[in-house]
Amino acid sequence: SDPAASAATGGSAYKIYAAETSQSIAEEFPGMESDDPEITRLVGVQWRALSAEDKKGYENRAAAEKDSVAAGGRLGGQAVSVGSSPLSPKGELLEVSSPGGFGSS
Repeated sequence: SDPAASAATGGSAYKIYAAETSQSIAEEFPGMESDDPEITRLVGVQWRALSAEDKKGYENRAAAEKDSVAAGGRLGGQAVSVGSSPLSPKGELLEVSSPGGFGSS
């Protein structure tokens, strides 16, 4: 897939996972920043070790973000920023808890 297109549509499942994981890995290795090439390599190793079920949650979130961007940044009639998702990390749909926000059910 085209990386530029992926970035324009909210990113891939791997990008979501990497964004959530790189900081916690960096905290385990004092002196390394989250964008260090070694941290990036470790994120990739962990991603490849995830089960298909665990990856599915990230794939669902990426698809929801892509759909949101394709719909002009709106989801369910509400404005949504790229990076927010109506799905939990496991890909479960969250209920809208207040106008303008998502909350777990």
